[in-house]
Amino acid sequence: ADQVVVTDERQLATMLAVSRLWPSGRAGVNAGWMRTGTVTSLDGRRDASYLGDTPTYAADPFHVASGSFPLYRVSGSDVLSLRGDAEASTRRGNSFKAGAGTTWEDVSMWEFDNLAYEGGVDLLRQYHAYAPGASGYAQSRWQAGALLVNAGLRAEYFTAGPEARHQTLPEIRQNWTAES
Repeated sequence: ADQVVVTDERQLATMLAVSRLWPSGRAGVNAGWMRTGTVTSLDGRRDASYLGDTPTYAADPFHVASGSFPLYRVSGSDVLSLRGDAEASTRRGNSFKAGAGTTWEDVSMWEFDNLAYEGGVDLLRQYHAYAPGASGYAQSRWQAGALLVNAGLRAEYFTAGPEARHQTLPEIRQNWTAES
């Protein structure tokens, strides 16, 4: 068959950062967005109109003799992030740092598979899920003579969002981690 299967993947990332410096410290905020989109289709088409041509197979269902490529898939993901942190220090070398951030991850897929028609499997498979998360930290460094104390705490929160109730391990719906 005269068909060329193409997977077209496009990625875009952008970040905006603002910071301020002064003699005893600094502060900053940054925001970012990363997008990935993928289309797998006959000849790189961006529509599924060719799926109406039912393929004719050779001796097995993996070798198409005529008709169109039996699969059309569109998938994408977006990751948004926002983070801010600050640091202050003294002339004696003592310092304090703190920061917090949040993320939003969103993924989706839409797939139509004509090859599955004969097997009694769903022709259309699709999902859309998102997962928010957050983190924060604080750290200090204190020095007095030969004694140096460096202490910190970090906490991170992740959840599978509302899709957690549909997963196979329902006890893992959200997760807190902390380090000191």
